[in-house]
Amino acid sequence: MKFSRNVWGQLGLTGARSSAAERPAHNRLVVGSNPAEPRTDYFLYEMREMMEMLLGSDGKRKLRLRHKLNDELFELYDAQLILKHRSRPALDEARRVLGHFQDYLGQFPPSPELAAGFLSQFADRKPATLYRYHAIVNGFLTWYGERMTSKIRVPQTLPNYIESEDIDKLKSALRANQTHKGVVERNVLLIELAIKTGLRRSELSDLKVGDINLDRRYLVVRQGKGQKDRIIDLAPSLVELLIPFLKGKDQQESLFGLKPSTISGLVKRAAKKAGVDLHTHSLRDHFGTSLVDTGTDMETVRRLLGHTSLKVTQRYIARTDTQRREAVLRLDRADVNDESFCLDKEGNLQLGEGVVIPAGRPAAKAARRLLKR
Repeated sequence: MKFSRNVWGQLGLTGARSSAAERPAHNRLVVGSNPAEPRTDYFLYEMREMMEMLLGSDGKRKLRLRHKLNDELFELYDAQLILKHRSRPALDEARRVLGHFQDYLGQFPPSPELAAGFLSQFADRKPATLYRYHAIVNGFLTWYGERMTSKIRVPQTLPNYIESEDIDKLKSALRANQTHKGVVERNVLLIELAIKTGLRRSELSDLKVGDINLDRRYLVVRQGKGQKDRIIDLAPSLVELLIPFLKGKDQQESLFGLKPSTISGLVKRAAKKAGVDLHTHSLRDHFGTSLVDTGTDMETVRRLLGHTSLKVTQRYIARTDTQRREAVLRLDRADVNDESFCLDKEGNLQLGEGVVIPAGRPAAKAARRLLKR
């Protein structure tokens, strides 16, 4: 049921919202505590109660929100944010964005039109950033009883394909760093752990000594993204590096003792020194594409990466080049004898016209598998 804005204004439900000074007088009118007041006010009160009954509990709540000042609205919604966001960074970001939105509104009631004007200030931000801001503001408006009709689309980007040679250069740059030996060992271990477990930077930062079980060769990611725990098996080579590093450490001690931002800075500086275009998430991308390259099924990849949706994991299928190159090479499988491609003694892939792909590259590995069939 819809009513015109004039009707709601006469009932004191919308329009210019009353100030704090006016409310005591308004409350006396509503409860009828002053017998000298005109009966028309009591009639309006009865009409308001009737309309609230017709609109149900949710409609009643939204009507009462219309009668509150912005300070009260945002204070009430803060409790909803606390219940919704279990991650402290996400909660802080939502509060920050809504704080700016409140300043933008001033004393004007929230509306989809004003929300669109507010978000337009961030049109030059990355699509993913604008998408988050839109979701935060729209969440508030939905709670208030409005909803934005506009939608923000995030481009479907592919994860970066990270070459093993770039990872080696990154580790070499860390080993060459003139600092304490223990720090160098820690930093190299951090890289090894990231590329062989796919942990996010926040998960690397939160990892404790007690989360690693060397006897059973696995680690536990506790309360990762989305507040989910998961188990990741450890490669034997990784276990060998962890054994001396964990010796003498307390179970509750942080494994690396680094904040997420510190980890990002460490990788960024080492990548710059090594002359490679890598960042912390590149290490996770390398883990994901390596799993796909080795033929790991998508469900296992999803669980190891901690993805909620298989759709997110499938991006790695589109990005890994082993399967694409293998499909192309398979076209020439029947003509292997005509030397359209071959492997030399060192395992390098010879494609003709002087094109050589090193033995360690995915395409060379794929060719080796084809020739064995």
